[in-house]
Amino acid sequence: MSRSVPRAREALTVVHTWEVVPGREPEFEHWAHGIEAEAAVFTGHRGVTWLRPEGDSHRYHAVVRFSDTRSLEHWTTSPQRAAWQARVRPFGHSAHPRLTTTGLETWFDVPNGAARPPARWKMSLVTIVAV
Repeated sequence: MSRSVPRAREALTVVHTWEVVPGREPEFEHWAHGIEAEAAVFTGHRGVTWLRPEGDSHRYHAVVRFSDTRSLEHWTTSPQRAAWQARVRPFGHSAHPRLTTTGLETWFDVPNGAARPPARWKMSLVTIVAV
């Protein structure tokens, strides 16, 4: 007798880049903590990693993880997220369209980086060799 095994869903990673008005970083960071706490109550949310600007840059990067596409879409289309997006306008704005990835390419992709992530077959080969 054969049993069917449910197929595992692949987690999603979304990278958002924010350009913050110089001198308004404390307000932006307060906002970032608030939107992070709001997102955390949504099903499928796996966490956020914030990358602060370096040097003279005013760009923050948020690496947001969700368990699946449906959960991510529920968050991105929610009225709660829309309200938080409206609150950030006086001191920050999205620097470019969001980048959504699945799997290991998130290990290799750098926001605004010149390098492209390696092909999936190369990442698979590295994984097999490592295991």
